[in-house]
Amino acid sequence: MTLSDKESEADVRYRYIDPMLRQVGWADERILLERPINNGQIAPEGRGGKRIDSSIKKPDYVLEYAPNVKIAVIEAKSRFKLPEDGMQQAKEYASLLNVSFAYSSNGKGIKEFDFLTGIQRSVDKIPSPEELWQRLNKSLKFDSEKTKQYLTPLNKDSETPDGKIKEPRYYQENAINEVMKAILAGKKNILLSLATGTGKTFIAFQVAWKLWKSNSPKPKILFLTDRLALQKQAHDKDFKPFDNARHKIQSKANTSYDMYFALYQALGVDKEDGTTMLESELYKQYPIDFFDYVIVDECHRGVSNAESSWRKILDYFGSAVHIGMTATPQRKSTIDDTFRYFGEPVYEYSLKQGIEDGFLAPFIVDRRLLDIDVSGYVPKQGDVDNNGNPLDKPLYTVNDFDRLLTIKSRQEQVAKYIFSHLQSTGKYDKTIVFCQGSRHASQMVELLNNLAKDDPNYCVRIVADEGEVGKKFLDEFSNPKEKFPVVAVTSRLMSTGIDAPTCRNIIIDRIINSMTEFKQIIGRGTRVYELDDKLWFTIIDFRGATELFDDPEWDGPGLPPLPPVKGQPHGNQDPRPERPWLEIDGDKVQVIGRYVRIYDPVAENGQRLISFEQFTGNTVKRLESDFGMELKQIWSDMENRKHFVLELEKRGITITHVQQIMENHEADVFDILLNLTYRTPIKTRRQRVERVRNKKSFLEKNPQKAREVLEVLMEHYAEVGYQELDLDNTHVLRLDKFKRFGGDYAIINEIFIGIDNYTKTVNELVHQIYEA
Repeated sequence: MTLSDKESEADVRYRYIDPMLRQVGWADERILLERPINNGQIAPEGRGGKRIDSSIKKPDYVLEYAPNVKIAVIEAKSRFKLPEDGMQQAKEYASLLNVSFAYSSNGKGIKEFDFLTGIQRSVDKIPSPEELWQRLNKSLKFDSEKTKQYLTPLNKDSETPDGKIKEPRYYQENAINEVMKAILAGKKNILLSLATGTGKTFIAFQVAWKLWKSNSPKPKILFLTDRLALQKQAHDKDFKPFDNARHKIQSKANTSYDMYFALYQALGVDKEDGTTMLESELYKQYPIDFFDYVIVDECHRGVSNAESSWRKILDYFGSAVHIGMTATPQRKSTIDDTFRYFGEPVYEYSLKQGIEDGFLAPFIVDRRLLDIDVSGYVPKQGDVDNNGNPLDKPLYTVNDFDRLLTIKSRQEQVAKYIFSHLQSTGKYDKTIVFCQGSRHASQMVELLNNLAKDDPNYCVRIVADEGEVGKKFLDEFSNPKEKFPVVAVTSRLMSTGIDAPTCRNIIIDRIINSMTEFKQIIGRGTRVYELDDKLWFTIIDFRGATELFDDPEWDGPGLPPLPPVKGQPHGNQDPRPERPWLEIDGDKVQVIGRYVRIYDPVAENGQRLISFEQFTGNTVKRLESDFGMELKQIWSDMENRKHFVLELEKRGITITHVQQIMENHEADVFDILLNLTYRTPIKTRRQRVERVRNKKSFLEKNPQKAREVLEVLMEHYAEVGYQELDLDNTHVLRLDKFKRFGGDYAIINEIFIGIDNYTKTVNELVHQIYEA
């Protein structure tokens, strides 16, 4: 092997690839070196979580033809490797970044993969920026004007919550560029499908900005939605850089602006509550060709259906380019659906990918089974409710509870569990409770406020009936800076489009049959908010709604609600029961089952959620195999244990979270892991300590003072946990309980006659504890 063959990957980059890129005209600002393209998957832990470093994707080089227009990826390999050894990784990165050229080089040779032709070949050099653009433009077919529009820089005025410039994530950049390609190719209907919480409004803003800045005269753009909260969020936040060019369409037409925002209802299709028709059709006061672009937020909700009254707006402005955005498009409808109207998405980004990338929060599903939900309620002949109404059904099932029949004891048990969960995890953790309807929501608010005995607005109802008060509560709940309200109780109003980044709990106490609605509800918790250490969330399910996770359509598209019909309620109103509300006190209700599941995006056989026990047990067994020893041997050796805990974290399991989910803080984590893997009985830490004491042989071979120190160490382990016996953790000897021995120096050097003997003795103590 020659000296050059020993050159590392870093040497190859510095000595060969960097000079080559500069020689062919790549400017330093267009060369992105070792820049992470994702955040790294999150492993839940305590209130926060840990990023799994091994899941962070960091290409050696990403080449940009223009700002935010990436065109190639390069992977460097050591000189003793083959040029193509980095090609698989380069192609993976290139696919994620939507670039057309991937390269791998060891400094002696270069391999190229061209995604446009599907051909891999050896090349003498990395092509220049213009060479790559010309090759790419053979498929794009952009003239100089279209090229100018496509390469128009993104707006950099938006800020992150911590005040930094908001840079687009890689998938947002991909989405923006794919929409621009579709527009410049002359496509009239364009669809984007990205999971809830991935920043679709930010993408829409950047597309609108590029179109606005690159065209003369300025285009007229309409942002269309069906919820006031969504309109307010877009107008006041994401599209703020448009400044005075913005206008909300409300009571009359105004044609002197460029960027317009409107509700379907405000345009005169129907009112927001759907109960009556407005006399005028405001949208017809605009010329039919007034708008150049119409951006449709949450486009799956009826607007793309030919029979929907909302569709009239798109038909009227038919000459405009229509850009639809959705997290949950439909694919199965026999009538005009989202895909039939807009076509296949030009770009898709799933919840699964968002969680793997660490842009979306992972979650734990805690399913609680109530005895009355299993057995139902069977009234006796002639039974009446609290108000004297007859109970005329032979059996009331969980589907009837809180719609046809209110059972107070059931509601009380649900409320007690919700509040108990908040007390154990964080009384002021933002929480959304989804109820059967407005009446049920009102009853739940009363129960939770009575349990909390806190601020009058600790728990509030946010439903359509609340009007302006509800909108105010919604704004305050969504604002991370506002402490109250803590708990928002709703039926449907908060299921879509609400950005509540600090929401840590989604509570489901309603029947959900729509996959679209289910996805939207889960999406209320998927936002990551690192300023508040909100990196994961909990779903507590009392009605079996989370069984929809097992549906093959979960991470794909689902079915939307029925489109609104003229004169009929739609949106957020409760279905009205045909018979009177019935209410009984009911017998004591108990939780008879608990099933905790964890989202595993890389689970075998495409299974999305598996039990926490199965997930953890399978992981432990795989690691035992990797280590070549059983868990007890690993755990008894401090160095092996550290490595093992690190490997667990890389796979999404943290020690704190294991104890939290299993609701057992008295047992050693070793025993919990052993139980989850092999179903062995769980011992408490104190039981382990007592067995060491009962053996006597280990303690009695040490001098009296050393025995006393070991007794205190064991007691401390029983109270706190295994980490307190870590040999790197000698500051434990500085605790008050050890002061009577003279402190850490005296314990190590006088009682144990040096660090080596102290280390040896504590190591033996650890072995004794896990032998017990």
